[in-house]
Amino acid sequence: MKLFKNVLKEETLTIVNNELNNNITKDVWGSNRRHWASFLTSNNLGTVSTRFVSDDCAAKVIEDIKPLVPEAKDIGVMMYIWDFGSGISLHDDSQYIFGGTIYLNANWQPDYGGWFIWKDEKEKWNAELPEFNNLILNDKGESHTVTPISHSSPEVRFTLQIFGE
Repeated sequence: MKLFKNVLKEETLTIVNNELNNNITKDVWGSNRRHWASFLTSNNLGTVSTRFVSDDCAAKVIEDIKPLVPEAKDIGVMMYIWDFGSGISLHDDSQYIFGGTIYLNANWQPDYGGWFIWKDEKEKWNAELPEFNNLILNDKGESHTVTPISHSSPEVRFTLQIFGE
């Protein structure tokens, strides 16, 4: 795993936040319960709402992260809303050239859950607390999981998920 801080420019963050705010109450979201393999939700009771971002938004995100990610023929950018109790079970994203997460919550606290946990090449477990505008990049197919969002968290978690194919 690689961690990059403050990856999106202010202009891009504004575009991302406007798109999220303009769509959050619209009927344009899919669900991890319908689109993810069942083993990915087996240990998590919450729902993750998912949607591809607009082409314009994706282009800005890709432009900002292009120097940080491996070359890929196609890069997909999605928004995820991680509701209370949601997480993702252990998996490796090895079907992609890379997978990445950009965190969008400004003040995420450790007790809110949503920790990114992975096993590195030395078989050591590591954990990363979501921090605003940071990118965690999996370009080696390392096994990872996300702990469930606490039911006592004052907010849901927002991320951009990026997959290179």
